[in-house]
Amino acid sequence: MEVTCLFSGMLNNCTPRMLRFLGVRSLLFLSLAASLVAQAPSSANPSPSKADYSQEGFVIEQFSRKERFENDGTSSQEDTARVRIQSEAGVQRYGLLSFSYPSATGTCEIGYVRVRKTDRSLGETPPENVQDVAAQITREAPFYSDLREKLVAVKGLNVGCVLEFRIQQHTTKPMAPGQFWT
Repeated sequence: MEVTCLFSGMLNNCTPRMLRFLGVRSLLFLSLAASLVAQAPSSANPSPSKADYSQEGFVIEQFSRKERFENDGTSSQEDTARVRIQSEAGVQRYGLLSFSYPSATGTCEIGYVRVRKTDRSLGETPPENVQDVAAQITREAPFYSDLREKLVAVKGLNVGCVLEFRIQQHTTKPMAPGQFWT
């Protein structure tokens, strides 16, 4: 067996143990050098400029998701969001909210949908503005899906407002008891 080494030419008398030792030392050296380069301060652009979102139709200021999984396979998920509406395109996009869920295995509840106006007043969307309808795919192929949608017509949404909402989805009948996935 003939082994060629980058550092010392032909190493016909090397054992695999020696080669392993050289390989480990080389990897250690390269990782140390890479970490030192990564830690060196960059003088090219010390302070990153803040992104300009003023021309966007909307800006998602906050979105959080909390999920809880139980041993029996049931689960719950809570989404909370705050969206700043900056143009009519944002009003069109968020004027009608849609949340889909599988009705055979779970539920969907709207915690709140509210609008913070520019004068700091708060407008709540009433529960009667929520519709529970079959999803588009279910309307086209009803044998293949139990997917439903909660549609919320957001009351009082205008340019300059901040939309806030919270929804909870619960898996009440797991597809495989004792297992979970998202």
